[in-house]
Amino acid sequence: MNSLNLLLKRSFCVSSRVFQQEKVIRPPVQVSGIEGKYASALYSSGVKEKSLDKIEKDLNQMKDLYDTNKDFKLFVENPILNKQKKADALKAVLKSQGVSQLTQNFLVLLAESGRLIKLSSIISSFEMIMRAHRNEVQVEVTSAEMPKHLIECKASRTFPCGICPMFFASKQGVSNHQAQSHSAEERGTIYRCNHIDCDFGTNTHRNLQRHLNMHITGFQRSRSRSRSRSRSRSRSIQPGVNNYFEPQPNQLQLNEEQIQQEEELEQIRHEQEHVEQEEGLEKAQRRRTAIDSTRSRYGTGSTRE
Repeated sequence: MNSLNLLLKRSFCVSSRVFQQEKVIRPPVQVSGIEGKYASALYSSGVKEKSLDKIEKDLNQMKDLYDTNKDFKLFVENPILNKQKKADALKAVLKSQGVSQLTQNFLVLLAESGRLIKLSSIISSFEMIMRAHRNEVQVEVTSAEMPKHLIECKASRTFPCGICPMFFASKQGVSNHQAQSHSAEERGTIYRCNHIDCDFGTNTHRNLQRHLNMHITGFQRSRSRSRSRSRSRSRSIQPGVNNYFEPQPNQLQLNEEQIQQEEELEQIRHEQEHVEQEEGLEKAQRRRTAIDSTRSRYGTGSTRE
């Protein structure tokens, strides 16, 4: 029994020694797929031969040839060409490029086994292994740079002030800026308020009418959009509640001069209405006189009873 145990121990020691001699060196990172297996085998051979840098240089040279030479790319990706002829032609190309013997043997093996079509992916897998071998981490940086056409479109949509060299993203921004930073003369206003101590000016007659209504009523029209359309159309006013105007914190107090001015304007409007009525009566009287003269000429009766 003791002799059997000793024999097993001796056989285990011999087998472990043989395994250590033929052990394959594993890459620092595991790469899946057929291309990963070939790249790992090439890495193991390069570590044993201490020629990883030379192999990497050769593969980079073949990668540049594959990317720049269309004929070589078609030759590598051709699945119909005979494997042996493909291997012989590849040997000639590798010798002309000055590739090392270890890399030549590896690439010829790919051609003979019909795996040369995966040359690009095998080179990429070997590069991944070499980055892990040098403790390098590949980082992809995505910048937040706006495309050129979006920059041009955005620049064409800006709104200039027209008075100063400032630009704004909307027309409302231009209006707010001009109202706060530029005077009425600079804005080119043509409608001005004639009330005392009021320098309001605008470029539209509608805005001037709204401003004058504020002077008369002491209220400013609310621009709130919360009111329903039915309420604004019906104009229904509840007792003691004003639905159309809302008081503002800074109401303008009408003084005696302003009240007198408004009364004078109202008197002028009233007199103008009387003048228009009198002119209308005179026109009607002249028309009746002409009709009566015409009828008397032809022997007909008068229009007056």
